[in-house]
Amino acid sequence: MIQNLCKSFFACFFLGALSFLQAQPVPNHLIKGGASSFYPATEIQTAPDLSFSSQAGTTTLSNFQGQVVILNFWATWCVPCRREMPDLVQLQSDLGSEGLVVVAVSQDKNISDVDLFYSDYGITLDKYINRSGNLQKSFNLTGLPASVIIDRNGIIVGDFQGFIDWSDPDVRALLDFVLLQK
Repeated sequence: MIQNLCKSFFACFFLGALSFLQAQPVPNHLIKGGASSFYPATEIQTAPDLSFSSQAGTTTLSNFQGQVVILNFWATWCVPCRREMPDLVQLQSDLGSEGLVVVAVSQDKNISDVDLFYSDYGITLDKYINRSGNLQKSFNLTGLPASVIIDRNGIIVGDFQGFIDWSDPDVRALLDFVLLQK
């Protein structure tokens, strides 16, 4: 009886330690200032392997495994979305070499609207589109813009809902923390 209890304890301890290593929660002291609208994940959850349209055809979220993903939901008709897109481009430029990728998925019905917006505003991110608008619901998000942060292991770290100044030092500190996790 005691031997089985010890085995169970060590198995639970070992599995608990492994899950801790896989998903390090964002410390509360990083959720402040510009990052105060960050909602950390309340449980360890793997991001669903969703598919969406890209320039090359269909892309899945698992294609970005091994990178920290900012999965941004936006639309060309959304004014706050339009305001944050240049910051997302700069973020990709600044942190892409450290393993961050911005996956901006438009909710527009027509790719031509996205093409025109990218051209008019000099947006250099890859183009992704979700005409049905159903991907957001997979993350329990409503409204635009909304961004989900996913770690290198495909675990949901948390999300931002509404406009975010991605150049804000507090937001960058939060992202740096996630980038440092292996």
